[in-house]
Amino acid sequence: MLRRVATRVAPLLAALTVGTAATASAQGLSNYNVLSFGSFFMTNTDVTGTLAVGGAFSASNFGVGAGLPGAAANGALVVGGAASLTSGQVYNGPTCIAGARAITNATVAQLQAQNAPLPVDFAAEQARLTALSTQIGALAPTATALSQWSQMFFLGASSGVNVFTVSATELYNAPGGYNFYAPTGGSIIVNVTGFDGTTPFRNTGFNFCTGYTDPWAFTGCSQVGGNDNPGGLASMLLWNFVSATPASMTFGGSVAGSVLAPNVALATTGGACNGTYVVGSATIAANSSNTCEFHQNAYNGWLPSPPVSTVPEPATFVLAVGGLMAFALVARRRTREG
Repeated sequence: MLRRVATRVAPLLAALTVGTAATASAQGLSNYNVLSFGSFFMTNTDVTGTLAVGGAFSASNFGVGAGLPGAAANGALVVGGAASLTSGQVYNGPTCIAGARAITNATVAQLQAQNAPLPVDFAAEQARLTALSTQIGALAPTATALSQWSQMFFLGASSGVNVFTVSATELYNAPGGYNFYAPTGGSIIVNVTGFDGTTPFRNTGFNFCTGYTDPWAFTGCSQVGGNDNPGGLASMLLWNFVSATPASMTFGGSVAGSVLAPNVALATTGGACNGTYVVGSATIAANSSNTCEFHQNAYNGWLPSPPVSTVPEPATFVLAVGGLMAFALVARRRTREG
C-alpha cells in the first residue's frame, strides 16, 4: 500500500516542483527590436536590431541587424511563415525561416534549416503580451497629462512609475509636440485609448526633461533625434495601445519610446521608430511610399509583475507535501492494523 501511495505521490511532487520553478521565468517586454505576431511588409527601410515575424514576411531594399554588435542569441530575423526578401541583407544572424523562402539578390547571414526549431514561441508570446497590455491598460492614472498651446505635457512627478491615460484624439490635436517630464529613473507609461484607424499618431517633436521649475518651464531637456539612442528618458517611455480586439493605427513620422500594441495593425508613413515594438502586424500605410526605420532603444522601464498564477506558492507546496506524507502514514497504519 505504501509503495502504491509513493508511486502516486512522486509525479505530483514533480509537477508541483516544475510549476513553482515556472513562475520564476523572466518577464520582459520583448527580446526583439520589433516583434510582429502577424505579417510584416516593408520596403526601402531597415530594422537595426532584431526582427521576429509570426506570419508572412515580405521586404525589398531592406536590412535587418546592422546595428547588432554580433550574432543575435535569439536570431536576427525569425519568421514563422513564408519569407520574401529582395535586394536586402540580414546581418549578424542567425536567420530562422519556418515557411517557404524566396531570397533574391540578398545576403542572409547564418540561414538555418527550414525544419530547425524557432527561437520564439509566437503563440505564447502573443498571449503573454496581450495579457500584459490589458494589465497595464487597467492601471489608474498617477500623473497628469495637459493639453496647452497645441502641445501635450506629460508631467510625471515620481522617480518610480508615472501612469498617464490619453485618447488618440488628444494626441492628434497636439501638433506642436509632446513634452515629457520625469525625475531621473522614472518610468513613463502612456495608455492610449479610443483609436480606430482613422486617427493617426502625429508626426511631431519629442522633448524629454528631467526637471522643471513650474509646469511650463522645463530644464534638463533634450530633443530626441532619429538615430539609435540607447538609454536616457526615452528608454523609460512605453506607449500602450489598449485594445481588446484587433484595431489599426497609422504612425506618421518619427516616434520616440517603445510601443506595446499586440492587437494593433501598425501602418507607417515614414520617419524613425525608436524603441521596442510589439505589434499585431506592420506594413506601409495606404497611399504612402515612405515607411519607418526601426531603431534600437530597448525599453528599460517598469513593468508590472505577471498576474497571480494558479501554480502553488512555496508555502502551499510545503503544505501539499505535508498532507501527502500524512496520507501515506495513515495508509501505512491501516495496512498494519489490517
